[in-house]
Amino acid sequence: MWASVKQWVSQHRRVVACAAVGGGLVGGYALYRHLRPVIDDLRDSLRMMQEMEQRVRDEQIGQLHERLSRAFAQTCEASHLALVHMVLEIRARLDDMFQIDAMRQALRSRSKGAEGASAPADEFKCAVLARTFALLYSLSLAAVMLRVQLCIAARYSSTEGGPEQDRTNAAFLQIAQHLVHDGLSAIAAAASQTVATMTSSYAIKSPVTPADIASLVERIRQRMDDELVMHRAQFMMPAMDRDEEGVTTRLLEMRAEMEQLVNSDSMALVLRASLQTTFTTLDDAHVMSEGDKDEVAFGRILPKFARVFDVDLPKTIGDAKASALLRTIIDQPELKDFSAIVFFPVDHPGQHEFQAQRPPTSL
Repeated sequence: MWASVKQWVSQHRRVVACAAVGGGLVGGYALYRHLRPVIDDLRDSLRMMQEMEQRVRDEQIGQLHERLSRAFAQTCEASHLALVHMVLEIRARLDDMFQIDAMRQALRSRSKGAEGASAPADEFKCAVLARTFALLYSLSLAAVMLRVQLCIAARYSSTEGGPEQDRTNAAFLQIAQHLVHDGLSAIAAAASQTVATMTSSYAIKSPVTPADIASLVERIRQRMDDELVMHRAQFMMPAMDRDEEGVTTRLLEMRAEMEQLVNSDSMALVLRASLQTTFTTLDDAHVMSEGDKDEVAFGRILPKFARVFDVDLPKTIGDAKASALLRTIIDQPELKDFSAIVFFPVDHPGQHEFQAQRPPTSL
């Protein structure tokens, strides 16, 4: 029987092949109809999973930027508080060096029209200028601190990365510290040179020496190292495996800001702002009403100072009034607030709060 079957199959191969193909198609179609709902469910599930992963990715990126923004705000607040502490300590140190309270009392005890009144007035103004430079490198230091803290907040990994990431983080911190130290050296050099010039011009009996300023800056350096190294955990962030390109761009921008801050142009910018707030609030030679403060600042004080000390400020009334840079500086309320903290501590509404928060160490 098998022989006859084989013979028939060999004689009708095309029929058998067509029957096999037809049977396969029928069976395959039946299987497709049976499995189609399962395939559709799998396809829908895959699409839902992809959409969910995208939503999770977007949410993680959003949370990352939110954490970054929150960390930036916290470090900004911390830097401002550290700056207030530092300004208070520097002010106390310079008060002791220049005996500003005694100068103020001597100045007030004399009539403005009395003979010899110009000498204590000049001494007092020189002391004020010295305190202005305390404000100068305090503001500059705060800006450097803030940028370093932002970089650390954006760069440090608290939970991920392993030893290699730790080494990278340590190297980054070291670079940031070098930038800060270089900036402090530039600030100290500028302060030493200018304070020495002013004290010599006014024949102050107890001038601040370069060694005094160098010692002061060294203490600030040490404090910053302690804050950045020993207490850097408060600035740590999870590793940034999302939006790496954007984070890198931001870090490069911060690096550029730090480098720009330590050059002479940036120092001069802060100096101009400090001088403006000093002279418009403390120069007893001009009794200014609310309406003529701009006239005094633009028209007389800054040009006169620029001519006497040959500094990069407008030297005529017209140049001063036309300076968009000075216009921007004078309109900064933060600088006026710093001026109030440094020069009028008793009358400043937040003075008691700042004193209560002052750290126990002193310069």
